[in-house]
Amino acid sequence: RATGPPRKAVGIRMESKMVPREGYAVLKNGAEVGAMTSGVYSPLLEVGIGFALVRAEAATLNEPCQVVVREKPHPAMMVAKRFLPSR
Repeated sequence: RATGPPRKAVGIRMESKMVPREGYAVLKNGAEVGAMTSGVYSPLLEVGIGFALVRAEAATLNEPCQVVVREKPHPAMMVAKRFLPSR
């Protein structure tokens, strides 16, 4: 516990219209760092978005990552859990 939590929740924003779903692997530099906990298609953003639990040392916001959809990695970004700016 002195080193902090082993995993952190991050937002995932896909770089394409692929939709991340629960259980999909999250990769960073080709290594698995976590898994999606939820995901949907956002008609407002016109991309797939979701939340993932990733290893704390890999949870760097605004960093590229990949989400494995149908056994193929697809580009994504680790972002803040708030996908839209507050009003």
